[in-house]
Amino acid sequence: MKNRQKQSDALSSQVQDKMRQTLQNLQNVVFTYTKREDGVFIYTLYEGKIAEELGLTTDTIFGKTLHQVFTAEKADYLTRFYTEAYKGITVTYEFEYAGKMFHNVLSPIIEHGEVVEVVGSAIDISDRKTMELQLAKARDQALLSSRLKSEFLSTMSHEIRTPMNGIIGMIDLLLQSPLNDEQQRYANIVKTSAHSLLAIINDILDFSKMEAGKMQLEIIDFDLLALMEDTVELMAAKASGKQLPLYLYVDPSLPSIWRGDSGRIRQVLLNLIGNAIKFTNTGEIAIRVTAKTDHAQIPTLSISVRDTGIGIPKEDAHRLFQPFTQINGSASRQFAGTGLGLSICKHIAQLMDGEVSFESEVNKGSTFTFTIPLEVVQDQQAESRQMSALPPKLRILCILNNQRDYEHIREYLSSLGVQSHYAQNAELAASLFLPSKQVPYDCLIVDCEENDLLPLYSVINHPINLKMIKIHSSLPFAKESKTASVQPLLFDSYLSRPIKQSQLLYLLSDKKRQTQRLPHLPGETQPGNAMASKSDFQILLTEDNEINAEIVTLQLKQLGLHPHLAKNGLEALGYTAKHRYDLIFMDCQMPEMNGFETTRRIRQSELSTGLHVPIIALTANAMREDRDLCLEAGMDDYLSKPFTFEQLQAILEKWLPGVIPTNQILFDDQKVIHLFRRGAHPEGQEKWHAFIQTFERQNTKAMAQLKEAILQKDQPFFTRILHSTKSGCAFIGAISLVELLAQMEEMDCNSNQREALTYLSAVQREFWRVHEYLRGLQTS
Repeated sequence: MKNRQKQSDALSSQVQDKMRQTLQNLQNVVFTYTKREDGVFIYTLYEGKIAEELGLTTDTIFGKTLHQVFTAEKADYLTRFYTEAYKGITVTYEFEYAGKMFHNVLSPIIEHGEVVEVVGSAIDISDRKTMELQLAKARDQALLSSRLKSEFLSTMSHEIRTPMNGIIGMIDLLLQSPLNDEQQRYANIVKTSAHSLLAIINDILDFSKMEAGKMQLEIIDFDLLALMEDTVELMAAKASGKQLPLYLYVDPSLPSIWRGDSGRIRQVLLNLIGNAIKFTNTGEIAIRVTAKTDHAQIPTLSISVRDTGIGIPKEDAHRLFQPFTQINGSASRQFAGTGLGLSICKHIAQLMDGEVSFESEVNKGSTFTFTIPLEVVQDQQAESRQMSALPPKLRILCILNNQRDYEHIREYLSSLGVQSHYAQNAELAASLFLPSKQVPYDCLIVDCEENDLLPLYSVINHPINLKMIKIHSSLPFAKESKTASVQPLLFDSYLSRPIKQSQLLYLLSDKKRQTQRLPHLPGETQPGNAMASKSDFQILLTEDNEINAEIVTLQLKQLGLHPHLAKNGLEALGYTAKHRYDLIFMDCQMPEMNGFETTRRIRQSELSTGLHVPIIALTANAMREDRDLCLEAGMDDYLSKPFTFEQLQAILEKWLPGVIPTNQILFDDQKVIHLFRRGAHPEGQEKWHAFIQTFERQNTKAMAQLKEAILQKDQPFFTRILHSTKSGCAFIGAISLVELLAQMEEMDCNSNQREALTYLSAVQREFWRVHEYLRGLQTS
């Protein structure tokens, strides 16, 4: 019996020695601790290679407390976790000792529902922690580098674009002044060069945004046909300079309204069309817009740009979308450019989950196709609306010098179910008319002068019922005669190149016969003169740069607007305290107080008045985040320097409707002619004179009543006066006034007092113009 006990003890001792030897050889640390009767924790085991290196072994610390092994600070730190583990909870924590970092796990041993001991393990994670610190440092360095790069881009954008604004702005003003032919040519060269430089600046800035990951999309709803036609219109002058016709075809079956970044789509198209024009010397540029509808909700829009240019060799195709690269080493000198355009286009397409592809043949031309998935907002097809606007069974004869022009028009008309025929000249066209009193065609579309159509007159029995549309040519190779000639037939309307589908549809539609814009009478006010000087708009320009301030001031004065000028934010606050402005142009970077802080203070002061003046940011910073900063500060819109005179006009029209008078008044001509004829006879002249006086008197009274209703926030009275005034305007056919008054009817003058007053000013100016027109009819 004793022998067996001795054998068992010996075996147990061997196992314990083996276990301890194993623990001592472990790379990690294993330890145990328990609690004495007085509640103090003591170690019962501490083994492992690292433990031995640190001098923490079972032989040295067995039975010792935490405060006997570690410093008081570290002992207090460990006591929190040791206490938690003794409650029966597995605990993890990190512990730094002797320059090393350990990851610790405490696992309680429970017997009969009570913790009798806790087993702990410690893994050396020093290398991992060092790597994490290095990665964090590298990340911080990268973020700092990205921030500095963004700041550099913003600064360089501001520093470069600010003088560019001075150059482009002054050239615009110079070109509007009296110049002889030579001076005009010099000024145009400077303008072209300035815009070329600006294009290069924008390309480099966009490329830098790509590199910094700062290029973002701005998703909005947009009209596809309008976007395409406006974009092609921008390139018309460039194509005209090389005598290249531009043809645009947008499938009429496509929906009208889409959702996407229209600005970036325009940027890609301008680049592709610009390249097509650059590398094409003869032939044409054709743009087609179609869609694949594999997925009903998100169809793929396909926009192709085809040219008849020099083409791209197959061996150079792989380099086409690389930055700073053109198809051969001398191309950048022969054709100019940075070689960034296609690289940027590809990046934009990828941002939109699309692509840019191409097909090309040397000396025959290239076709670039831009495809992107876009959401449809309005399902109604443009084709159905366009067909409903056309007269039934419309028949058209096209007399055009270039058959390609006819093929372009025919494709669009055929898609709408309109029958058309082609003749190259009037002699051939005459043979197409049937020898009867009934004219076989409803409309002629021609690109020649009236006297060239003389062979037609002998076969047209009822020319007055035949609508005639003249295609204006802006291309040098199709010069039009400006000499006076006998004009047995007068053109009803004019269609400009590049031909727009929307314009052609309007000219062919029934709506064209219902209303038209009547010309002004001799001596009637022109834009920017007496009409604009009568404007009561108050505008504040806040700009510290003297050149920019002078340019904007001169541009506004050309529109009949005389702004107050503040050179910094503090001066602007002084002006706003004394005057009630309709619009404020706010530079962002100014001394003493910048535009952001100035805007915040203006918005704060408006809390007590309930008013809201539109504030437009003027900044040379072109980064997206700069625009966001402007909007966050309380600004309403954004003009990026350098901006053109047209862009300034557009922003004024957007925020101050009617601030820029037009040359024309929109009337229902049938109603005006009917009323005028009633007063044309001697017995009716007095009635006509009395009618005009009554109309003017009632309108003057109505304007005063509307202003009072707005200031008193009397919505019922406001609505009643608008309704009665609109009825009177509709009676005489003043469509433009009816439209303005209808827009005002939708307003709540209680909550939108400022907007209502703005529209009222536009209505007052339009009334004055209508009165002048009616007086002119009376005296004519």
